[in-house]
Amino acid sequence: MKYSGEEIKHRLLLEFKNIKFKKSLLDDVNYIAVLSAEEVTLSGENGERFLQVFNLVKNDRKKTIIFLGTKLHNLNLEKFLKREVYLCKIVILGSRSDSTTKIQIKQLSSFLGKHRVINKILIVSNTYHFPRIKRYCRMYLNSKVRTYYIGIGDIRFQTQRVDDEIEKIIKYASKKDLPLLI
Repeated sequence: MKYSGEEIKHRLLLEFKNIKFKKSLLDDVNYIAVLSAEEVTLSGENGERFLQVFNLVKNDRKKTIIFLGTKLHNLNLEKFLKREVYLCKIVILGSRSDSTTKIQIKQLSSFLGKHRVINKILIVSNTYHFPRIKRYCRMYLNSKVRTYYIGIGDIRFQTQRVDDEIEKIIKYASKKDLPLLI
């Protein structure tokens, strides 16, 4: 079925409006993947993502945080970790100079492929980011790994980011990089 440009945008917008998360998911998983944002320090969205998860699980020996970033993200995170006391395990993935969402999900897929005992993972990012993340997860993650999501921030206050994400989904789908509608 063919949709007009406005119908596609409307359907995508509905997808964003229907995002729901359960904070209790954190109790059910031991592996939490944190996707990095554009800024390379632990400020802005990167800080929100990592620090929120870190503060929730830093004293839980059963939890493993998997951080996906660039070389510079990782360097800044390592500096931060030298100043903090933590009991959870932290795995830092990524050694590239750039890191898109697609690259991060592929890195996560590779990591999960090497660690087949992981059957559940929680992915943390900003809420507006999830429709695109879910598309990449469906493309690259093993279907045997149950994937859960927790978003940072209220989608109602991320309208500009939602508009930007809708445009990205349309653009990447036109290049066959990800599915337009799920």
